[in-house]
Parts: sequence; structure tokens; C-alpha cells
Amino acid sequence: MNQFTPSIIIDAGTLNCKAGLANYEGPKFIFPTNQNGTPNQKFPIQDGVIKLWDQYENLLHHIFYDKLTINSKEYACFITEVPNNTKINKELIIQMIFEKLESKLFYLQQQSPLTIISQGKQTGMVLDSGEGLTYIVPIFEGYQIPHAIKTINFAGRSCTNWFTKILNETGIRLEDQNIVQDIKQKLSYIALNYFKELQKQDKDISQPYQLPDGTILNVSNQRFRCPEILFQPHLLGYDIQGVHQQTYQQILYCDQEIRHLLFQNITLSGGNTMFQGFGERLKTEISLMTNEQVSINASHNRQYGVWIGGSILTSLDSFKEQWITQQEYNDVGPQNQIFNIQFYLLQFTQRNVNRHKSNIMPKDIMINDFIFIHKFLIHIYYLYIQEQVIVKNT
Repeated sequence: MNQFTPSIIIDAGTLNCKAGLANYEGPKFIFPTNQNGTPNQKFPIQDGVIKLWDQYENLLHHIFYDKLTINSKEYACFITEVPNNTKINKELIIQMIFEKLESKLFYLQQQSPLTIISQGKQTGMVLDSGEGLTYIVPIFEGYQIPHAIKTINFAGRSCTNWFTKILNETGIRLEDQNIVQDIKQKLSYIALNYFKELQKQDKDISQPYQLPDGTILNVSNQRFRCPEILFQPHLLGYDIQGVHQQTYQQILYCDQEIRHLLFQNITLSGGNTMFQGFGERLKTEISLMTNEQVSINASHNRQYGVWIGGSILTSLDSFKEQWITQQEYNDVGPQNQIFNIQFYLLQFTQRNVNRHKSNIMPKDIMINDFIFIHKFLIHIYYLYIQEQVIVKNT
């Protein structure tokens, strides 16, 4: 690979898309995935999965030529994907990048390992809650443990819909979801103790919000009742456990020898975890269920954690040889690139991420053959299980 080829990091979610040049602290552009944010235009990505491919191609063109104003043919393209992305979708993305955008180089990486990388770690439990879905994903030495991944169809959209309903209690009916979303992001918070918070008087918790027409809306206990459904879904009639219980349960599905590492490295990701008090409440709830030490990584920029992880990963010297080139694509097609993409991360993540985070230059490390083969076989096993899980769910 030409070491001077600049790379673009694209993390497109259900609601928003983050894009920008690698080696920066955050994405340059954050905008609605439907490009112009108009309600009548459908989103190409629904619940984390690409559904409208023509619009997704338009989105990529919009990123390169309208937002970044660069030629896609002169850049390497790094795109993130959700844990349960299908093999067919992976192949279609690779095909689009090389045949439609004609990018020089390409790499497709699952989001959860990037969240861990953004924290300078290689093992941890990721709780990623966005607009459409919530993912709970254990990561061990840079790769996912597929049989312990949990997908919950309960996330930011559920909170917004619930907030819209309970805001009617103020006497003002809000139809504009963008306004409701703005109120949610600015005023909502997670109560450390929900029932104690309910006992507080309105004057102690009420906050004003000025609507576009100048009307002042006083938001009281709706502020914490809105995101409480993440911990108590039964408030909406859902027969599922809260995020704290499901995180705990997924850790128990992992090997006993690594559980303590997962409890000590629970990492939050996604905009729906940005509520004030989310990390504290999660730690309190999980600590009541285990004797293990519980630690929550809740960085202030965690809504961009996936993008930041991609920026770090592509800046590592050892990553330069991992890009898929146009020539490799022409030689073997999109199908045979999937395994290569999934295996590459194992080879260098554990060697270089911590050194990169601590500003120490990576060094060549000789890996004991037995250890390497052992981890290779484990990784093959997990990839096989992941394919079975994907096939079963499709």
C-alpha cells in the first residue's frame, strides 16, 4: 500500500452519519443519514442495517463530494458495520466501494471492537445504544465473542416515542419529533434511584425549555422518566430485562476466566448512552448482582467512540498492509475478502493499541508459534459460530 494514501472513516448509523479524515480526534461532519434531514426522505440504514442500497450509495457520494469535497478515487475508505451484519451485505458494501466509488483501498470493521480500541484497550464489554438498536458485545483480545452478543430492539427511538407521550402531561402536545429529540438530549437524565427521584417536588427538578414559537415548556419528572425505560422496559409493557440485567447476563455467557475482565471494562458507546447519570446507574445496578469489581468507561465523546476507534486503527503502522486494494478485489472478488477482513484485527490489535494510546512506537514482536496457532483456531471457531448465528437470524 502507498503509505501516503489518506483514509476516510465513515460510521453511518440509523439516525446520524459521522465522517472525516483519519488521524483526527473526532469526525469532521455529523449529519442525518438521510442527508438533508427531511421527514419524507427514508433512511437508507434501518436498525443499523443497510436496507435502501441506492440511497446508501447516494449517501457515500454525498460524504465524499459534497461534505468532504474530495475525489473518492484518491482515498482509502474505512467503513464500520453492526455486529449482526450479514455476509451478503458485507459483499455488497465492498462491491459498491470498488465498483461505484472506485476507491483505492477499503476496509470494513465491526463497530464494537473499535469502541474498545478508542479506549486504548483490547478486552471489554461494549454496551452500544443508538437510535434503532442496543448491542451488548463482549470483546476478547480484539475480537467479538459471537455467542454472547445480544441485540435489543429498544434504544433511542423508543425513548423519544415514550418522551413524546409523557410530555403531553404538560398540557402542550408536541408533534415535531426533532423538537422532542432536542428536549430529550438537553434535559433528560438517569435517576440513580428512580423511586426516590419520583418523590421529589416539581420545583426541585423542573427545567424550562423554550419552543420555537416562544412558548415556555416546563419539563418536570418527565426528564428522568423518559430514559428510565432502558432500565425498566416493563414501564412500557415490554417483557424484557433492563440493559443492566442483560449486560450482566451476557458476561455470564462468556468463559469464566475472562468474566472479571469484562466486569472491569464495561464501555459505553452510542448517543443513547449520553444521558447524565447513565454510567453511575449502570455500575450501581450491576454491582448489586455480582461480587466482581465493576468499572464503567463512559468517555465524554462516546457517541463518536466507534469513529475514533477507526481513526486510531488506521493510523497504526501495522495496519498499512491490511487494506484491501483494488487489484486484490479484481483478482478474487468481494466474497473472498470477508475472512481476511475479520482475521486481520486479531493479528495486530493486541500488539499495538496500548502502545499507540500511550504514544510509544509499536515494535516488532515475535509471537510464540503455539500461542498464535491456538488463538488462530479459537478465532476460526468464533467466526464459524458467528456465521451460524447470522444464518439463523436471517
